Amino acid sequence: MATFRATVPTFLARRGPTGVEGVRWKPFTNLPVSAEVAAQELQRIYRETGSLTPDLIVSASAEPDAVLHDCFEWDDDEAARAHRADQARYLLRHLVVVYRKSDQTLTHPVRYVINLRRSPADERLEDDEDQPRNTYLPIAQVMGDEQVRRRYVAQAFADLMRWRARYRDVEELARVFRAIEEVEEHLGRGSLAV
Repeated sequence: MATFRATVPTFLARRGPTGVEGVRWKPFTNLPVSAEVAAQELQRIYRETGSLTPDLIVSASAEPDAVLHDCFEWDDDEAARAHRADQARYLLRHLVVVYRKSDQTLTHPVRYVINLRRSPADERLEDDEDQPRNTYLPIAQVMGDEQVRRRYVAQAFADLMRWRARYRDVEELARVFRAIEEVEEHLGRGSLAV
């Protein structure tokens, strides 16, 4: 069987780290087990199976006394509803539109709808739990409303910053990171506030 090693990936090793300092959940993660316990269970599953897949993790967690059991919805009606909501999100993510430009050429396909997260200002003004945290808007509406468009650009830039933070240790992307910094300087952080 393969063994799961808590060592540093090769691309990080060139920079000097020698081992895992600890594991933790990403901010705002809401799971009923500690990150350390989850990591240990994932290591156990990996040692036993030589792989980690969602199906293996769910199977290993099916028994009520399983370590990760409470991380999953076991009520079939609720799980089915959640699955259908995921299918709706899949549908929304995969629908694209192509526009004809004034010179009669076609644009590249763009998403038909945009997932626009509520801004921090929305969160402060509307404390209504019935309001969704995210909503999907047609791209034409987003681009046609200057305030909504600014929110979309700010959201896109925030996503880009998270991507940069996620891959900051990949040396081969240094040129991309420099280009992001140039865009950041060009746009100015203040101009992205909504």
